[in-house]
Amino acid sequence: MSFSTWLRGLNIRPAVTNQFFSLAEPSNNNSLSDAKAMEQALISGAWYSISQTAAKAVSSLPIKLAVENAKGEFEEITEGDYYNLIFYPNKNQTLSELWELQSLYYFINGEFYNYHQRESIGFVDGEILSLPPEATTVLTSELGKILSTVTGYEFTDRGQVHNISPEDILHVKMPNPTLDGRESKNGLSPLQAGQNLLNGSINIETALAWYFENRGASMILSGDSSDPSMSLKSSDKAALELSLMQRLGGAFKMNKSVVTSTPIKATQLNASSSDMQMIDNQNLVIERLCALIDMPPILVGVNTSSTYNNVKEAKTQMATNLTIPTAERYIKGYDRTLLKEFTEATGKRHIMYVDKGEVDVLHPSSEEVRDQNRKDVEAGIMTPNEAREKSPLSLDPMNDPQAEELHFKTQTPVNGN
Repeated sequence: MSFSTWLRGLNIRPAVTNQFFSLAEPSNNNSLSDAKAMEQALISGAWYSISQTAAKAVSSLPIKLAVENAKGEFEEITEGDYYNLIFYPNKNQTLSELWELQSLYYFINGEFYNYHQRESIGFVDGEILSLPPEATTVLTSELGKILSTVTGYEFTDRGQVHNISPEDILHVKMPNPTLDGRESKNGLSPLQAGQNLLNGSINIETALAWYFENRGASMILSGDSSDPSMSLKSSDKAALELSLMQRLGGAFKMNKSVVTSTPIKATQLNASSSDMQMIDNQNLVIERLCALIDMPPILVGVNTSSTYNNVKEAKTQMATNLTIPTAERYIKGYDRTLLKEFTEATGKRHIMYVDKGEVDVLHPSSEEVRDQNRKDVEAGIMTPNEAREKSPLSLDPMNDPQAEELHFKTQTPVNGN
């Protein structure tokens, strides 16, 4: 049997192009539009994981609303119209759900727009909706002028244009030092600086997908080249290229062998060392993408040898450097819009804040507190009863004079000294 005969037995069909995967083109460092940033972010599995993790963390923070009383103290508000507008902004979302969506816009586009759709002009009522940045335009008094003022916003909803007054939009953005950004009053997407990294992540993910699609079998069994009748003729080349994908391709054929009924020899198809570097390269790209928003990469699964302690430290770092500062930037936006209206309507100052006392990762666990108390007693820093008083178990003091005294752990003598 010749190779031509063998190839004809493969039931060759024209190759089908997979349209789902496409290699990203290298960045030309042009300005990244909101629409393009969103498109790229949804193609990259790496950035989707990063932005989702960050958005969920920000939206899960304990946010409180309070009013300043006559003594200058802040009292938490837990009910009423103002409370409902903040914590139940529309009939489909709670504050947490709204913040998760606006955070995705914030981390992808570098800004978000919340529209206060009022039922009555001049009243604090209605709904708060998050508008897609790619469909929202800032209107200014003078086009292309840094010193121009914001006169309104234009939102295009499937061809229908809505003009919205500045008082009804909460626009929170990342600082944008570019000339275009200053003129257009838009935020700077972190993906602007990370375009090449984002393209890298898409290309690696695409390569991994095609690696398994094309890799297929781990061995090919062919005719012996010493037999002239089994040699591959040039006319067989095109047919062979078409047939190998069908016969060998597909992740479901991984580690299978291809067998012929002719005298054969086995050729092992091992992965090259460069192929196996793709996972390492992917982790490196994810680390650099995480750095764009100051997120510890361990929280998106980069470090497979993570432990409880370093994950907890990473969560604490993210809360300190990313999620709480981001939430406080949102709150500053509320300060100059809704909270300002609440204050003017009531004559009492209204504030929102992150209740850091309820952020678990900022505080040691009960086991860690008990362990530290034990060490402090052994070091003579506190008495046993002081440790019992500070214990998360709320232990009663012992009726023992020694429990009120400092004790020092006896050091084991070395070499009898």
